[in-house]
Amino acid sequence: DMARHLALQAVQSDLSRNRRILLRNFDPRVLDLLWQTFTPQQRVALFGPIRAWHFIDRTGALKTLTARQDANATAPERVILNEGQWTMISRVGLVNQTLALVQAARALPLHQTAANEADNALIRAQINGLQDEQDLIKFAFLAVTVHPRFDEHPHIRAILQTVSEGAEFCAEVQRLAPDQWQQISAGRPAQ
Repeated sequence: DMARHLALQAVQSDLSRNRRILLRNFDPRVLDLLWQTFTPQQRVALFGPIRAWHFIDRTGALKTLTARQDANATAPERVILNEGQWTMISRVGLVNQTLALVQAARALPLHQTAANEADNALIRAQINGLQDEQDLIKFAFLAVTVHPRFDEHPHIRAILQTVSEGAEFCAEVQRLAPDQWQQISAGRPAQ
């Protein structure tokens, strides 16, 4: 019963893109991000007969998720995702690639907000016109490792302007000097 329920929730239809996907709700790196965007009704639909889901999150902490159903409400049979949730799901792979790089670079556990910082940075990167996967990952990596709003610094704003004119983000940020990175990391404007 439980296995059948989870399998039913895992196979999702993205009608706007006319495709079916396997929603890896059993993967802690995916579930953690999904949980944040799901409504209470979607959480109840996802868990169905499951009272609590225990897992080790990406920071190494034991986490427990529970879905509470309103006593007067009928539990939905399936999770139905909205367009915003599909958009977030399309970034999950990039978030996970970014955080794997962060862990490899730091050799330290991730902080609790790292996934949200990476996801928010990916949104800003796309708003700033970045499309290349490596540029997106580098942008999110810098948000997690340097400063969450590093892209507001004048040095980075100038780089983003050159990118809009055809330059490559990864190549341009490589050219910044150590003292410039210190300013960006501290959130200080250029001197």
